[in-house]
Amino acid sequence: PIKNIGFCIVSLVGQVIFDNIIGIFRQVSILGLFSTAMMFVMLAGYIDLSLGSIASFSSVFFAMCISESYWHLPVPLAVLMTFGICAIIGLLNGTLITWTGMEPLVGTLATSTVLSGITFLMCMAKPISKLPKSILFIGQGFIGQIPVPVIVLAIILVVVWFLLNRTYIGRYLYAVGSNSEAAMLSGIRSNVIKRAAYITAAMLAGFAGIVLTSRLNSGQPMAGDSYQMNSLVACSVGGISMAGGSGSVYNLVCGIFVLGVITNGMLIYGLNSYVQNIVQGLALATAVSIDYLQRKKPSAV
Repeated sequence: PIKNIGFCIVSLVGQVIFDNIIGIFRQVSILGLFSTAMMFVMLAGYIDLSLGSIASFSSVFFAMCISESYWHLPVPLAVLMTFGICAIIGLLNGTLITWTGMEPLVGTLATSTVLSGITFLMCMAKPISKLPKSILFIGQGFIGQIPVPVIVLAIILVVVWFLLNRTYIGRYLYAVGSNSEAAMLSGIRSNVIKRAAYITAAMLAGFAGIVLTSRLNSGQPMAGDSYQMNSLVACSVGGISMAGGSGSVYNLVCGIFVLGVITNGMLIYGLNSYVQNIVQGLALATAVSIDYLQRKKPSAV
């Protein structure tokens, strides 16, 4: 009897720990998609402040495509259309910045503002509902005890790791982020790589919008807004340099889960969103400061 009681206690504690870990994994799955998108742009030495608006636009557009109240298109066609439009948005972002030499902060902020307005006009500031139940599996389903969004994120991270570490595209991206002029002189088409980074980021943000639509069972015009800041914090905490050319998928995963654990702890202690914003802001400032101090060359005496 004593052994049975001990076994039951250990099993119960193990199940509680497992459920908590899975909860954190599920909580950070969509953040992971956003952070992966942000990482591509940061590796190129840039930043993208339009990812949240792209995800919100994607959520509303995808929901309108498949909603019974709107176009009622097949889900695969809606997914392809959403990816296509997000790729065009990313191309516009990259072209605007590389062609004009505009600061990425200003260019992507302008894109974000325009997209936000278009999104609200499309849905008249109302959620898009009456979606087919088949899409719920993407955001709410489980395979065994593992949430589908976690599995999707794991697959994407593996693909990104392979792309960055086993292909010329990854080498070119690191080279452009480290020194764009030197990369161009060595024969790398730097502007093409930068545009490709923005296109990839936009498509990942669009996919995050689709997953959010599935999780919320509706298209929300502000679905991605809260993830914009968090993705930047996760990348910075994980060691993805804002100066470009430095960072890895391993760093990204560490940053995602550090932020996820901190957020989960604050929720357990009942801290409100204002305190969470303070902590995230301080984490971002600290991580970026450390990164720039490490890169700063000592002045000549």
